[in-house]
Amino acid sequence: MGIAFYAGAPLVTRGKYAIGTLCVIDHKPRALQAEQLQALEALARQLTLRLELRRMTKLLAEANDSLEHLSLTDQLTGLYNQRGFMFHAAQQLKLFRSRPSDRSLWVIFADMDGLKAINDTYGHDEGSAAICAAADILRQTLRDADIIARQGGDEFVAMLPNTHDEVAERLPERLEANVASHNTASRKPYPIGLSLGMAKIGFDESETLEDVIRIADTRMYENKAVRKGSKRSDRKSTRLNSSHTDISRMPSS
Repeated sequence: MGIAFYAGAPLVTRGKYAIGTLCVIDHKPRALQAEQLQALEALARQLTLRLELRRMTKLLAEANDSLEHLSLTDQLTGLYNQRGFMFHAAQQLKLFRSRPSDRSLWVIFADMDGLKAINDTYGHDEGSAAICAAADILRQTLRDADIIARQGGDEFVAMLPNTHDEVAERLPERLEANVASHNTASRKPYPIGLSLGMAKIGFDESETLEDVIRIADTRMYENKAVRKGSKRSDRKSTRLNSSHTDISRMPSS
């Protein structure tokens, strides 16, 4: 049947924007009294306010989500910050210990080599670029499911949930290969270096997340000391070879 009656009141926001119409229709002819028209207009105003309130609530929720994201994210690298890491890692730890599994949970701690020298020689902007490059290398090396964070300064921490031990144990080799590939392709006057420490989380609750992070941190410093010693040995070997060459070229008296 066709429409024989129509009455409408515009929906106008406080900013004077028309967003629609509240209408009454019927298939029979009708006539509205003045008080009925006033009631329709009042309903239109109430509906407009409710629509505006819904919109503001949605915008507020989006703003809160954005603020929460910022509060959990490192602004320089886009990785999680320490707070974001602890939040998500604690959930993964709780899930891991809730049921036995043939998979493992690992934590890694990484520290950049020589960031102070980069800052001192090339400036802090270049140092920030080096930190971002290290973050990208970690992203490339780890899986999307892994939780990666910039702990602060030149330190990074990551959790590897639901992984096999043999996969985790090959991580240093993969990381070293990716670092080498980056340094080969990079046109920067300095190399990126990362020292790494790893710790496996036990199923029992005797170790806290903080305990495991400290273990990984300690192993990272042990790795860094070995790397520094290796570099010193390489430099010493280079100097000795250079000295030997110089002596051999000296004329005899």
